[in-house]
Amino acid sequence: MDIVSSRALRWVVVIAFGSARAACAAEWSAQPVLSVSTDYDSNRTLAPDAIGSEGVSMSGNMRLVHATERLQLLLLPDFALERFSDRRFDRSDGAGLTTEGTWNGELSSFDLSALLRDRSTLTSELLSTGIFDVHTRRRDEQLAGTWSYAYSPSWVASLFASYVSEDYHGNANTTLQDNTLTSFGLSEKYIASERLAFTTSLSTGHYTTQQSFFDTRSDSASVGFLWSSSERNKISGDFGWNRRTDRSSRSSGFVGQISFTRSWEGAGTLSLSAGREVVPSGFGVFSQTDQAQISVSRGLTERLTVGAGLSWYRTTSAFESFLFEKHSYSHAQIGLTWQANEDWSIGCQLAGSDQDQLLSDQVGRGWRVALLALWQPLKHSLSR
Repeated sequence: MDIVSSRALRWVVVIAFGSARAACAAEWSAQPVLSVSTDYDSNRTLAPDAIGSEGVSMSGNMRLVHATERLQLLLLPDFALERFSDRRFDRSDGAGLTTEGTWNGELSSFDLSALLRDRSTLTSELLSTGIFDVHTRRRDEQLAGTWSYAYSPSWVASLFASYVSEDYHGNANTTLQDNTLTSFGLSEKYIASERLAFTTSLSTGHYTTQQSFFDTRSDSASVGFLWSSSERNKISGDFGWNRRTDRSSRSSGFVGQISFTRSWEGAGTLSLSAGREVVPSGFGVFSQTDQAQISVSRGLTERLTVGAGLSWYRTTSAFESFLFEKHSYSHAQIGLTWQANEDWSIGCQLAGSDQDQLLSDQVGRGWRVALLALWQPLKHSLSR
């Protein structure tokens, strides 16, 4: 599987091995995660004409971390192998690599990260375009850097830049378009107290497609807050305005998000979030995504946990003058997890999904039942 491009590979190598001389003198820690599952899905592509299939999958990652007083390095390779009774889906395997390096000084810090990922459109397009093609894959490349400086005990200024690329490839013709987004900006954080902080941010980005048909500039301004009302309750919000400009049109609108998290004594969490964002898409233009999510987990006994979640997404064109297929997706699930020992857990899950292509009035629904096993041992130290 070809998941590496020259630009992204260079940055992955720089981050992973640029500080190797310093890292060799100290220990790394490693924590593997391996998951195996089997399922039945009544409609994997959420097509109007449902075709059910059985499947078995294996996924995992290896978290490698090196940390000193000032330097932290992360390497996180991951993979996913899937096989199905319907052989059309057998090109759904995926793999990726995430790297990150962080340097902390007395008053400043610098963070550099890179990501490579290659996966099927069965997963990559689920929340965006809703266009599934078993013969088309998407390669993601992301680079990001942030420099922060604390010029007083309460104020922190940051400069940031990023590069995001989506490349569609495979042995089938597709309407999905390769695209890139380069952006940079600055932000300010005011720490009012241990529990409360405020943020402001300004950014600009340049979005292009490989076919050079679309060339768009995106500018955003926002203000936000982070508040911990107690050790168990956390609330954050970010509210702003985004303006998109291309060669022939201009559009603008609200963007933002708000989230709430509560944890209970022992095992249990509640999470609520809602928001709107403007992001690149395989349609070749910016898309506007509205979303809302709720999830809850609660320990029934020392070993048994129940979890449930509900999510909703709607994607539309970020330009009033350019219309593409409006896409909505909703998902609900409930499951039980049994912690067999420190390393192993087993579980079962029941889920339902709904996809609606609003302009063409095509609706696809499906349900899924799955059994899974998870191996997640404690992290181990690796000597030189």
